Amino acid sequence: MRCVRKETILLLFINALHAHCITALETQNISETDNLLSLKGYESTECDCGPYGTCSLESGIKRCVCNSNFAEKNGKCEYCSCGENSKSCRYNVLGEKECNCSSAYAQNRGYCEECNCGPYGSCSFEYDRKRCNCKSFAVDMNGVCVIMESTTLEGSTSTATTVLPSTTQYCNCGEYSKTCRYDWKVVKICDCFPGYVENYGTCDGTLLYF
Repeated sequence: MRCVRKETILLLFINALHAHCITALETQNISETDNLLSLKGYESTECDCGPYGTCSLESGIKRCVCNSNFAEKNGKCEYCSCGENSKSCRYNVLGEKECNCSSAYAQNRGYCEECNCGPYGSCSFEYDRKRCNCKSFAVDMNGVCVIMESTTLEGSTSTATTVLPSTTQYCNCGEYSKTCRYDWKVVKICDCFPGYVENYGTCDGTLLYF
């Protein structure tokens, strides 16, 4: 009789232990599922580029694909424009705007402005002032890279340095000019359409009324 009681008690103990283990495993599985869902929710919250772009995680690295006229800046898609004469606009790692300008334009104060030094050099802005970076065989004269030609004076050992004829030099007075040329002092002369006037080497786009 005592053996039967001991076996009954032992069986009850084993059943209780089994039930406890099952409960513990179910609790652990629920906890792990909650943690996984929490992590997924954290990732979706962290991958955010703002309302002007979409975000994705590639090998754990955040990547923003921004809308037109927007670029990534400090993990968000921010407005980025360099004007109508630019090819593209971006922000560097310091958050500074960088413009990829069209031909004959250069970045100045965050926008692409007209900047042309002719076919013999490149043009840029430095402290809001135009700068011509001429090729080794050319020199900067009045904002244009020109080629100088040296000739020996007849009956003398002296040489005279002159600018090649204006037909070989880049010359542009803007859309309101008929012709453009340089005089012997390498001063640009603009022949403007009627009603327009030369203003700092360009035919001014404002009509003159008399």
